[in-house]
Amino acid sequence: MAFRSSAALLAWQVLSYGQAPAVLTSAHAVHSLTVEHARQQRPVHLRSATALVYLSRWNALFLADQTGGVFVDLTRFPKIAVHTGSLLEVEGVTGPGDFAPVIVPRKIRLLGEGRLPRGRPSSLEHLSTGVEDGQWVEIEGTVRSVDTGNDGLLTVVTAAGWSRLEVLTESTRRAEFASLIDAKVAITGVTGPVFNQRRQMIGVNLYTPGRAFIRVIEPAPKDPFAVPARPLGDILKYIPGEPPDHRIRIRGIVAAQSQGAELFLMDGTRGVSVRTTQTTSLRPGDVVDAVGFPAIGEYAHGLQDAIFRRVGTVAPPAPQSITAKQALAGAHNAHLVRIRGHLVSVQGTNQEFALRVASGDILFSAILPVEAVDKRVAGLRAGSLLELTGIYLVQSTRAARHFRVPNDFQLLMRSAQDIEVLQRPSWWTVENTLYSLGVTILIVLAALSWVFALRRRVSRQTRVSRFNSKKPIPSSKRPRQPTAQRASFLRT
Repeated sequence: MAFRSSAALLAWQVLSYGQAPAVLTSAHAVHSLTVEHARQQRPVHLRSATALVYLSRWNALFLADQTGGVFVDLTRFPKIAVHTGSLLEVEGVTGPGDFAPVIVPRKIRLLGEGRLPRGRPSSLEHLSTGVEDGQWVEIEGTVRSVDTGNDGLLTVVTAAGWSRLEVLTESTRRAEFASLIDAKVAITGVTGPVFNQRRQMIGVNLYTPGRAFIRVIEPAPKDPFAVPARPLGDILKYIPGEPPDHRIRIRGIVAAQSQGAELFLMDGTRGVSVRTTQTTSLRPGDVVDAVGFPAIGEYAHGLQDAIFRRVGTVAPPAPQSITAKQALAGAHNAHLVRIRGHLVSVQGTNQEFALRVASGDILFSAILPVEAVDKRVAGLRAGSLLELTGIYLVQSTRAARHFRVPNDFQLLMRSAQDIEVLQRPSWWTVENTLYSLGVTILIVLAALSWVFALRRRVSRQTRVSRFNSKKPIPSSKRPRQPTAQRASFLRT
């Protein structure tokens, strides 16, 4: 069907222009088309192209010739036995692709082994523009994490400064890549955009054939916990001679944990968020060493892509009582705090239970994991005076000269015990009062209706009785005297 449509389109082009369209013979010629021209299924014949990356899970192929790289759409093509470096001859037509023009193959012939081009030096910032789509490049960065995604591909997160890039490979040897965490590396691969249904780029990935295409520039420390520990408040402070883009170590007391997602540590005067996928269970009061990469937050800094280990146990951190006005001063970010307010509303989802709370004229949210909700919490009513304990986090900020100040905040509560009801609302709320008044009015109306109906019935029966008492009685219906009485009367 596709061949017939291509032939029909070619015949139409011949009739329209008097000659067949020129055959495109290079990857650059295909990639340089507009999407409208690529939709015309122009003929393509690449006589010598080298396979860069073949993703067997998706049956997707990136290849390149001397002019550049291009993507080959194998959606309707049988799986082929190619690998990185295979020399190919490709015949087909152009297609619009989902982001940039592609080749839709009709024939692919294996010619032998080719020679891979040298990766063109680039940067994470430049890749984010999308201009290197489908090209064979080399980028430098520090490996942040290694994990297997839902699609089965191994994901190596690499960063340079505040730019992050996901490097994907079909290799299953995770241990080979895990040893690269915190190493500065150079990675060669093909750039592939991440796009939405409107053909708009929303991100970029790098596809690399395997570990052999990652070159170590600076190896990672053998023991990540051997680096000197620093106070929680010194994250991203200026330290002369400190190498950038590497992990640091902090030590703190656990105030809360979202297992497999985030830790909140305190050291008495400071609090910090530590994002981690490590699932080791901790309790408030555990002392841990955390090693991770400094990250800029909305208001305060923390660590991300971190690992940790427990080194001791002390008394759990005590919450600090503050007011909502003090909370907006921003001095307690990532601290365990206690705050009072009146419950305004409750909203639940599949993941969390959110309380909207008012303290004076300040509104804030208090979040509780849905699995921690019990009957007492589920039965909370608007107007209740609550005392809430949780991790204080700034949600958004606004500019104040060259500073950022908190605009609003929320509390992350750990369990139902973090909610204490100080005063329950009076039942006689406006809503309940109006409801009671409505019910009372309905009862009164029903009683009046019953009385009125009863009076009408009694009145009707009274009129019938009076009418019957005045009506003459027919002789046939008059009562007869006894026979003995009639005989005595006749004898007399």
